[in-house]
Amino acid sequence: MQGSDVSPQAPTWPTRRRIVTACVAFFVAFLSVLNGFRFEWAPWFCFGLYFLLEPYFLRRTRETLWASLKRPQGLAAFALLVGGVFGMARNIYLLFEKYR
Repeated sequence: MQGSDVSPQAPTWPTRRRIVTACVAFFVAFLSVLNGFRFEWAPWFCFGLYFLLEPYFLRRTRETLWASLKRPQGLAAFALLVGGVFGMARNIYLLFEKYR
């Protein structure tokens, strides 16, 4: 009997948990917009989009990180994650400066 050459894909979050996380991120982004349009909402929106579209961002089997960044899906996932991380760092810095 011959074995399969294809390894299973990496497990993702369960669908419900992923959608709930995206909804919470979008809700926090919405509350930030209502508080004032000063771009504190941007990282929450980036994380919400990332979690909502996560199944489309999966890397293929045996694909290197560099090869996945050459595809539009990989580039979009990287841009959303970088935008979210740098946005959160900016928000933390603004909070630090406000209460210093």
